[in-house]
Order: sequence, then C-alpha cells, then structure tokens
Amino acid sequence: MINLIDTAVDTLKVLKQSELLNHEKRLMDIFSFILPNKSKALSTNFYKKIFSIENELNLVLVSHLYLERVLNEILHKNLNGFETLERKGILNSFYKKIVFLRSERITPDSILNDLLIFNQLRNRYAHELNYNLAEFDIFQFSFLKKHSKSFDIKRKSSKRTLNRILVRHSVFHLIVQLTSNHRYLHLIDEE
Repeated sequence: MINLIDTAVDTLKVLKQSELLNHEKRLMDIFSFILPNKSKALSTNFYKKIFSIENELNLVLVSHLYLERVLNEILHKNLNGFETLERKGILNSFYKKIVFLRSERITPDSILNDLLIFNQLRNRYAHELNYNLAEFDIFQFSFLKKHSKSFDIKRKSSKRTLNRILVRHSVFHLIVQLTSNHRYLHLIDEE
C-alpha cells in the first residue's frame, strides 16, 4: 500500500499547479467508472463516496464517519459490551476509541497516530467557521512525511486542491491499513 501512496504522490509532483484540478477530476471519474453503482459492501460504497464528493467539508466529515464506523466494527469484534460502553459515554468519541485501541494494542500505533491526525482535521472543520483545507499540513501523516519537501506550492487554491487529493488518498490508505490488520472488515456491509 505504501507503494500506491508513493506512486500517487510522485504523479502529483510532476504536475503543474494548474493541472491539479484536472487531475482530481480524472481521479473522480475513474473511480466513478470502475466501482459498481450499487453495493452492500461498506468499503465499495466508501471508496465511491470519497472520490465523488467535491465539497471538502463533506469529504472530511463523510470520511471521518466511515473511519469511525470501521473503528466501531473493530471494537465490536474485540470488546464484549462495546455498545454499553459507548452508550455510557466511555467510548463515545473518535478520540476515546483510539485511546482504547492503543491501550489494548488491538491496532498498530502508526495507524492510530494517523487516525488522530485525521481527527484533528475533522475537528478543525467542526470548530472553525470557514476553515480552509489549504491551511492543513497534510504531510503530518506518517506515510506522506517523506514527500513534504517535494512540493513548493505558492497559490492557496492549488494547495487546497493538492490537499483535497491527498486527503482522498490518505483516507483510502487508512481504510486499507485497517482492513489489512483486521481482515474481517472486508466483509462488513453498509447498513
């Protein structure tokens, strides 16, 4: 999976700033074409959604909801009484779920750290009116760090487009990492 992220970032490096938006639209068209229109599989619907949402606020919030759904499935599978703990407020937030998964060593720390970074992005949108994705340091993610010096983007609109593309790739990467570590996640359906 790391090679897929590296390949995607390497492709973005050679694009001119003015070509980023067209590249993003091509990616969205490709995913729209290759994925089925209707599916019960959570992962298929998730991929289709993240590559079809144009609004960055919706992209971040929907991605966060899907990531939290996956965390819930992991906790449900590994913890008897998860629903009770969630109802009582013990595991009722994304952050608390990450802390629990870390304490129980259910999921690797590297994935959990990247999930926390995504949670920070979601919190920016939840608590800052008119948050601009161009302000987010997308290269905080462990799998993107080595590429941080590769981009020298001056225009805020181009940085925003680059970040939107990389958010899509990052969420895709996180879902793949989680399903690789928890194989049963491939089988869950969207309810």
